[in-house]
Amino acid sequence: MEVNYDENPTPLYVLIEKRKSEEVIQHCLGNPDEASTWIVKKDGGNIRWRLLPLHVALMIRVSDEAIKTIIKTYKEGVKNVDDQGRLPIHLALRHIAHESIIDELLQIYPDGMEVKDSKGRVPIEMINDNPSSPKAKKGHHLRLFAAKLYRKLKSKNSEDSSLQQQLDDAKRKLANLGDGDLDPDVVALKDNIQELESLLKSSTENHDRVVAMFEKRKTLHDNEKQFLSSQLKSAEEENETLLKMNKLAQDENTKELSIMLKKQQDLRMKIAEKKNIVVEQAQQINSLKEELAKTKDEIFSLQSGLEIIDVSS
Repeated sequence: MEVNYDENPTPLYVLIEKRKSEEVIQHCLGNPDEASTWIVKKDGGNIRWRLLPLHVALMIRVSDEAIKTIIKTYKEGVKNVDDQGRLPIHLALRHIAHESIIDELLQIYPDGMEVKDSKGRVPIEMINDNPSSPKAKKGHHLRLFAAKLYRKLKSKNSEDSSLQQQLDDAKRKLANLGDGDLDPDVVALKDNIQELESLLKSSTENHDRVVAMFEKRKTLHDNEKQFLSSQLKSAEEENETLLKMNKLAQDENTKELSIMLKKQQDLRMKIAEKKNIVVEQAQQINSLKEELAKTKDEIFSLQSGLEIIDVSS
């Protein structure tokens, strides 16, 4: 089923878009058909995007429980691609979903890790596709996915060994039967051998492609790690240089402050000395004033005495 985003989006989609996780869980359980309903955004006659509720939930990042409920309600949705050819596992890795979500997606559709989107990208290549995601989480998801990929490769090796064993058994049986192109057993064995050889070749090619892709991602991860290490070392060196410059500036400031304090102290001493000189001079002036006053009194006394003598004469 398919609905138009602008005309009649499903209530489940609306709840996911509003990030109402608890209501998403309850509504999904009560209306399971909506989990399998496609939501389409159109521009005129062209499709701008086409998504299942699971795709939207992974992109908008509702709660893990809400996502798991949508997955359990419509497990086939895990195998469906959006308008850009992306599986839910592509989106889970791009938007750094919880480890338990990735586990559940791969348990339902383990071959999904090898599916390419419309740009030719397998899910592991989506980890670094979102620049806003924290690098620590990206690294964790890269290691997690690498471990799952390794287990899948081991499983493929086991399958290849089984196919090779079946092929060897069929060739031995054919050798025992000898030539007999018209013999039904011989014809059946030849068809079986051809089919097994084709399966083995296809499995080997897929194995080689996945190994090559994993090695490429490992190289890119190692290069990024080396680059970050180099950047960290450079930042530490710059920080050390800044600390040294700051210490020199502090030492220089301390030296200048000491000089200024010394000058201030010297100036205070000179001011104190001048004050002492002024006080001494004031004291001398007062002494002179006292002596002058005494001298005036003596002169006045002499003048009085002379006047008395003149009168007597």
